[in-house]
Amino acid sequence: MRLTEIHIGHFGGLHDFTLRPEPGINLLCCGNEWGKSTVAAFLKFMFYGFPKRTRRRDEDPLESDRERYQPWSGERIEGSLTLESGGRLYRIDRTAGDRRDRVAVMDALTGEPVREVQDLAQPGVWLFGVDEGTFERTVFVRQSGVEVTAHGELETRIRNLVTTGDETTSYGETAEKLAKLKSGLMTPTGRGGSIVAVENEMIQQRLALERAQAAFEQHRSESRRLREVERRLAAVGEELATLERERGQAGLRERVARARRAAELDRQLRIERERAERKPAVTGEELDRLALELEELTQLAARRDLAEREQAAAETRYEQAEERARQTPAPQPAKRGTAAPAVILWLTALGAAAAAIVLSPLLWVAAGVLAVFGTLFFTVLRKPAEPDGSEETAARAQWELEEAAARLKDCEREASAAAQALRDALAQAAHTAQQCGLPAENEAQLRAAILQARQSLADSAAARERAALLENNLRALCGDEPPEELLRLAQQSVELPAAPEPDSGRERSLRAEQLSLTRERGELRARVEAFLEKGELPADCEERIAALSQKKRRQQDTYRALELASQALDEAFAQLRNNFTPQVNAEAGRLFSQMLQGRYERLLIDHECRIRVDTGSAVHELGYFSRGTRDAAYLAFRLAVSRLIYQGERPPMVFDDAFSNLDDARLGQCMELLRSLSQDTQILLLSCQTRERRLLGGGAHLLAQSANEKKVVI
Repeated sequence: MRLTEIHIGHFGGLHDFTLRPEPGINLLCCGNEWGKSTVAAFLKFMFYGFPKRTRRRDEDPLESDRERYQPWSGERIEGSLTLESGGRLYRIDRTAGDRRDRVAVMDALTGEPVREVQDLAQPGVWLFGVDEGTFERTVFVRQSGVEVTAHGELETRIRNLVTTGDETTSYGETAEKLAKLKSGLMTPTGRGGSIVAVENEMIQQRLALERAQAAFEQHRSESRRLREVERRLAAVGEELATLERERGQAGLRERVARARRAAELDRQLRIERERAERKPAVTGEELDRLALELEELTQLAARRDLAEREQAAAETRYEQAEERARQTPAPQPAKRGTAAPAVILWLTALGAAAAAIVLSPLLWVAAGVLAVFGTLFFTVLRKPAEPDGSEETAARAQWELEEAAARLKDCEREASAAAQALRDALAQAAHTAQQCGLPAENEAQLRAAILQARQSLADSAAARERAALLENNLRALCGDEPPEELLRLAQQSVELPAAPEPDSGRERSLRAEQLSLTRERGELRARVEAFLEKGELPADCEERIAALSQKKRRQQDTYRALELASQALDEAFAQLRNNFTPQVNAEAGRLFSQMLQGRYERLLIDHECRIRVDTGSAVHELGYFSRGTRDAAYLAFRLAVSRLIYQGERPPMVFDDAFSNLDDARLGQCMELLRSLSQDTQILLLSCQTRERRLLGGGAHLLAQSANEKKVVI
């Protein structure tokens, strides 16, 4: 297997970059920051993708390969590999998105997808037959990552090679399978497993057997009780049938009696209907109109009587006023006093005023006093004399006479109008009564005719009400039976012999007993049918218990056989473990001795991949030696394991500055070793130093040796 083309579209600081490795050793010798480690990481990414991990909050984003190798240009990670394997040329395309990668494995010549790939996310598993961890611990050496740590699959493959010679068969897997089988039968604590489950199920089945036996006994008891209840129900039914026959005769007698009562009600109903169908001479509307006219006559008669009484009272008042006017005397004229004294006083006051002008102002006071007394005297003397009342009495008598005469005329007119209105209304009422066919010669006859007609209407309405009541009574008496049937039965005059009345108390008790027995029968029948349908028989439980017992014996036999197999396997593995990994130790020791030019000849590697060095005098842990010695030991271990694991086509080996801790002598031995390995394995050697190129000479294909040969300078 070999790589023919590596094309990096966008990965880290590289983009649109292509390498075409050749068979054998391919040397990429360039300085720092050129991108050699990026090329190595790209190869692992193409075979296995980025590791799935969840970044913690306090974790450096650069610790994640997906974050570390994001293209600096902001594009998505993408690239392709072309490789030759088994005589076919394949191409792997991979693009890394934010969440998912898109991977395609196809035939490089035809472009057809390769159907054999089970997991497109990790084509390396299909190509190399190992997972990512084993790939990193064997043929893929990162920068400063020569050390090999423990890895489950790698340990399993080494152990399998030692114990069986076949890396796909594992003692651990076999022992684990035996342990799982034993735990499946019975856990080490003895509280779980199928044997314990069977025992628990047997306990449950024994409890179920007890419940089934109790249920079966109850079922038998309920079946006996059901038969007794059915026999009693039959007896009660016969007795009730006898009572029903007796009740039927009593019912017939009662029906005949009802028929006779119905016939009587029907007779009364026909009579009332005949009365209701008799039509009076007038209708209710005509009677109402006559009643209104009669009421108007009554009001007009009252008005006429009131007018006549007021006329009589007015005549009486007129006669009384006329009599008072005749008896009232004629009025006498009133006398007045003379004004001479007042004139004398005024003249004196005038003379005093004139003298006051000539003689003395004090005379003005005397003139004023005289003028005042003159005025008072004139007022008193000129006041008319008090009348004697005869004139006022005569005037009042005359006014009363005139008022009484006017009132008398008004009352005469009112009485005449009331009498005329009464005559007109009586004539109208008589005309209406004649139209209705009622005698109406006078008001009394009209009133009597209206009362008689109203009574006739009331009798007709009462007859209709009685007919409706009788009809309802007849319907209630007949019930659901047509009245014609009862009337026909009444016409037949059926006579039934007297018979004793059925015992209603006995019937009620029988009905109650029948209801109770019917309910009990239903419950018993439901329980019996439920048991027959879903109930468990003791024989079924016993059969299951026997089957479980047999199953338990088989499982116990299997468990004992597994115990014997585990013991035999442990004994065999104990013997093999005394000489653990002889092939790995031998091959790794040979390679280690070659690298160190025979200084140390043996490496001791246990099943957990811990390496110790046998110096000939003692065995020391690898940590006691220099970094270069440790790197040589790990490199020898990787090469030995790779030769043992990859028996067919070996995958390309990638070394990214893996020899920086080796001196020139040991590096030369390693280069000779790689030159011998390159006969059947493609090797990609990435280095920032020229030692490897100088030591390999013309035995390596130079991919690039300066930054100028790369399309993007970092």
